[in-house]
Amino acid sequence: MSSTLIEKIRTSLGFPPLQKIDPNTHHVKDTRQESDPLGQAVIPVVLVGLYKATRSHQLADDLQWGNISTGFIRDTYGDTYPELIEKIAAYADVSTMQAEQTLNETFSKAVAIVKSEVGDQPDGNAFRDYMTGHRSEILTYLPASLMVGENLKDSTLDDRTNKMEGPVSSLMHLIEKAFSSSDSDSDNKISTSQ
Repeated sequence: MSSTLIEKIRTSLGFPPLQKIDPNTHHVKDTRQESDPLGQAVIPVVLVGLYKATRSHQLADDLQWGNISTGFIRDTYGDTYPELIEKIAAYADVSTMQAEQTLNETFSKAVAIVKSEVGDQPDGNAFRDYMTGHRSEILTYLPASLMVGENLKDSTLDDRTNKMEGPVSSLMHLIEKAFSSSDSDSDNKISTSQ
């Protein structure tokens, strides 16, 4: 069985397994399992940021070819980045400095893993398609209290239906994937310069 994107990032950073978020309670489904709230927060936050960034063909190309600055994740979340760091720190009960450092380390690791998964491609379409293919998995682990959709001005990211699983949800996620892969650069408001 091949590892999922979240699993690859989690193991490479040494976090315990992440927990799926219950769509009804917005809390982790199984509180009996060992977990680390910092990993639970930063891994999905980074991956959602990468997903949103790759809606832009230019940013997907930049990620594919490594034309990114150390502030890429900060730029992705824009003016709401400090608020997001505070939410992560509160969720994980760590300092904002530790939350930001872990977020940046996770971002670097996530980009490297996705790049190794998609290989050398002539443009960022492979990076974009890869992130689109993992969207529903990512959202099932995203803590609702972080309100990432609000930060990125995309309410669908915080929607309960994105955390649901089963045959009907799988069909809806397939339809959603078809529509989200047709997003255009003009629909994306993310800028790499602040």
